[in-house]
Amino acid sequence: MQEYFKTETATIPLASMENRRMVAKDTRKIIEQAFASGEPYANFEIFRNLFDVEKILDVRSEFVLKINIEKFGNPVAAGQLVRTYATEIHYFNFRGKSLTEKIARACEFESNSGNEDKIPIEIKEYFEKILDIFCQIMLDEGVEIASGYVMNLLINLADLAELQ
Repeated sequence: MQEYFKTETATIPLASMENRRMVAKDTRKIIEQAFASGEPYANFEIFRNLFDVEKILDVRSEFVLKINIEKFGNPVAAGQLVRTYATEIHYFNFRGKSLTEKIARACEFESNSGNEDKIPIEIKEYFEKILDIFCQIMLDEGVEIASGYVMNLLINLADLAELQ
């Protein structure tokens, strides 16, 4: 049975835990496989589902409707730490809505230019931290997530499956 989040002005369908578990499991699997392959940065799209983590933890988020942000790690703090290392690969030259997307694009550029060895290990650690936060949010039954957002994440995963 479909559950809904109701406000005075809208009724928003919520994603099922089954779909959220699938998103968390498959996102983790794809990213871990990319790192295991030795060429994790060859395609920035691998990290697409992580691009909105900062926005998810914003209390004004339009797709995560009920979340206790104190339960999860702080992507802003992780982002502040990684900026120093990301500067080495000129992440600020790349377009993107979030720090995670800009860093992923910069890593792809370095990788495709044959400079993957110039990407600091701290960036991998940053992606792992953001992945952990993302999965914790998806798997937390106390968090209510709009079904439209989770469907978008599933579409991203399907697109990635076609690329592989």
